[in-house]
Amino acid sequence: MTPRGNRETVGITEVRTLETAPIHSRPILAPINTEEQKHRFLHHGHLPQFHLRGSEERVQGAMRTKVAQIKFDHFPEAKKILELVRQKFGDDDRLVEAAFGPLIDQREATHVVSQYLLEHGVDGMLKVLWSGDLNCSGRMQWRGPAQKYNRPELRRYSLWLQNTAENMYLRQHGIKCLIDHEVGTHFFRMLNDGFQPWYSNRDGFGLRSCRSWEAVAIEEGLATVNTMLQAKVKYLWVPALLYYASCMSTEMTFSDLFHHLETFIKDVHQRWKIVLRIKCGLPDPAKDLGGCGKDQAYFAGAVEILRNLETIDFHLLYSGKVCIDELPRIRRLARRDCIKLPHFLLDQEAYRKKLRQMAAINNIDSLHKKNETKKTTSVPKQRAGNMTRKFSVSVPNLPKYAPAAEAPKKSLLNRRKVSPNVVTYSRKYQYVSG
Repeated sequence: MTPRGNRETVGITEVRTLETAPIHSRPILAPINTEEQKHRFLHHGHLPQFHLRGSEERVQGAMRTKVAQIKFDHFPEAKKILELVRQKFGDDDRLVEAAFGPLIDQREATHVVSQYLLEHGVDGMLKVLWSGDLNCSGRMQWRGPAQKYNRPELRRYSLWLQNTAENMYLRQHGIKCLIDHEVGTHFFRMLNDGFQPWYSNRDGFGLRSCRSWEAVAIEEGLATVNTMLQAKVKYLWVPALLYYASCMSTEMTFSDLFHHLETFIKDVHQRWKIVLRIKCGLPDPAKDLGGCGKDQAYFAGAVEILRNLETIDFHLLYSGKVCIDELPRIRRLARRDCIKLPHFLLDQEAYRKKLRQMAAINNIDSLHKKNETKKTTSVPKQRAGNMTRKFSVSVPNLPKYAPAAEAPKKSLLNRRKVSPNVVTYSRKYQYVSG
């Protein structure tokens, strides 16, 4: 049985401190003997052997998903950010201090969290749980009826926060960054998703599963850029490090990767946590190459958000757990009258301006700018001399009500069968040129 710690109430939000997190609240790939193996590795050099919460079959299934596959699409960008930060700050301690401010204790952090909940009108809508044995800095979690039963009002939300030195966000500005990530992004999108018509039938509306790689990347990418809004230094160093480490794990064992990352991060506790999250799902974490690439979603999603920030309707993106390319599909379906938005997103243009600055600092070019550059630099091809021919095309007079013909657009999503409960309307105009 999990020992219960202190219990207090701030506002009407219940706050608890637990010595250990309950087994049922841990992810499938979370080890249940982390502290023991960490001590053996750091103090005695013994290679770790993890016991995971999930069964062997479930762990293997999780490691075979697309979310867990290690990707290399953004490896150059991630490495470039790491090198840039190393040249500018020297080591990670200076960067963390500059970005997130001086250390604070749990009581101060709890006060910041409670104020955040009060200011956003969600006081009492979730529990705040502090624990020392989390394998992450924070995590939003909900429990209740499965989505297919369409009872979102019965969900109960919990915000888990780590209260040890491993939590680099337990700092004056860092705790605000962490709450923008967990509450300002994950909680609000979870909550808003429950108000939408697709909540219990995503497939019927042609939307991806929330567990798909695309959905996870946008969810975590949006949370990542929101994390840096209140940071004093806006380098995407942490997500870039997670992405880079996942790539390098394909060539290195647990111990090799741990020592290799010392180039970018001196803190042994942070390094341990990074390598642990990548390697713990392998049959033999100490010797096997590769690992779980789920943590790459933070950087990959952030890059996609920043590259498309000029065309994203962020208010619509907050209507639920949807992807960027699904926004046109839900534009007329989404209920906007009841969604909650974090304060930093109330002024969408000011928010977009901050993201532009973040993209510039991290050398991430906008796709909008790239397209504009191509248009201005492209030169039409011409044939030389008498080889040039002129063609004339006659177009018949079209009715006034008929719109101009457009080239067919390729859908970014696979067509799926529409639920019989969903009514769709379509008009087709056909033109015949003479």
